[in-house]
Amino acid sequence: MDFLSINHWDPLLWNLVDEHYQEAFGKYGAKPVSIIQNMFEKQLCVLHLMLEGNEVVAMSLTGAIPNKGILIIDYLAVNKDRRLKQYGWNMVDYIKKWAMARREYS
Repeated sequence: MDFLSINHWDPLLWNLVDEHYQEAFGKYGAKPVSIIQNMFEKQLCVLHLMLEGNEVVAMSLTGAIPNKGILIIDYLAVNKDRRLKQYGWNMVDYIKKWAMARREYS
């Protein structure tokens, strides 16, 4: 299992996660892509991916509250075939370690 975190808009990576994002949150819970792009432009979010080989098995968008040391998990989605198999817990654990490794969150 590999993890990747990016803090800039990457349409190729977004295309890899969009299916999971839409399946998990649908048209009523998902933010429009234009808002997510704007969040990246303003450095307000980070996209986290969990990969098995070249396949995205989980994704998360996190956002920081500037100058407060707070990180919010805005969205977290696990591939529907891998739910109830600890993937979500592993993703949260990764995000926690990722955040603690950065001075602004520790």
